[in-house]
Amino acid sequence: MNTSKLLLGTILFLVFFIFAMSSFGQSKNTKEYKDCTPEEKAKIISDNLKPVLNLSDEQYSKIYNIYLDRIRWKSVNEVAGTDDNKSLRRKKFEEFKLSLKNVLTSEQLASMKKYCESRKVRD
Repeated sequence: MNTSKLLLGTILFLVFFIFAMSSFGQSKNTKEYKDCTPEEKAKIISDNLKPVLNLSDEQYSKIYNIYLDRIRWKSVNEVAGTDDNKSLRRKKFEEFKLSLKNVLTSEQLASMKKYCESRKVRD
């Protein structure tokens, strides 16, 4: 009887400890990506790409603006439901890719492709 109480107490302590650690690990100040403004989203993406692609400050600024334009366009056209034309979406995506190609070197584009593929597998 005494051993079962000790075992139960230990299990309850471990459950509480694990719960406390998991909630402590989540910062109350960070927003989820989906709750961010377009500017915050573009900054998050640019900040993530900077070390991966070894972006210069000029490239970082251009990448930020490219992603900001894309995020704003998508939020207006997808949330409002005004974009039901696949060819328009495809055209905008091609413009986006061309903008990236105009800013990044071929090595950076290859690194970005690898990075994006690894994120798809992980997420």
